[in-house]
Amino acid sequence: MVAAVTGLGQSFADFGLSEATIRREEISHEQVTALFWINVGIGLMLTLVMVALAPLMVWIYHEPRLRNITFVISLTFLIGGLRVQHNALLKRQMRFLSLAIRDVIAYALAVSVAITMAWRGAGYWAIVAFPMTLNSAQMVLSWLLIRWIPGPPRRGNKVRSMLSFGSNVAAS
Repeated sequence: MVAAVTGLGQSFADFGLSEATIRREEISHEQVTALFWINVGIGLMLTLVMVALAPLMVWIYHEPRLRNITFVISLTFLIGGLRVQHNALLKRQMRFLSLAIRDVIAYALAVSVAITMAWRGAGYWAIVAFPMTLNSAQMVLSWLLIRWIPGPPRRGNKVRSMLSFGSNVAAS
């Protein structure tokens, strides 16, 4: 039930800024940093929107357990915002093997956690644990693989054209 709503939100989660990072002929650390903070802001905004939608989902589905499930699952947007630019940099550097290895490790960990939780009687929380573990593991591994650390947010980094490109990608 929650996945139907979060799936829709995921299609707009990076606002096309990963593609802007990948396709830009030359990009500076300051520009990637600015896009990183924009992605984190978008992730935080989507997290808050999902939290605000939790009572509506409880009402629509007549299922009170959805409130806490939605609260937890909404964090995947924030985690995704922390991962977008690192993923884009890995793709920009054509480190596809690294991305594949990262995904295999993250999926293996997420499946293991979900199965273990189900086996120990966690019920539906085992299903909730899967995307949380998967996204968290992908984020941590992406940060370890790229070793790029964003700087503090600043204005005037000449990202307007990249935002325009990203919004066109997101709109399409």
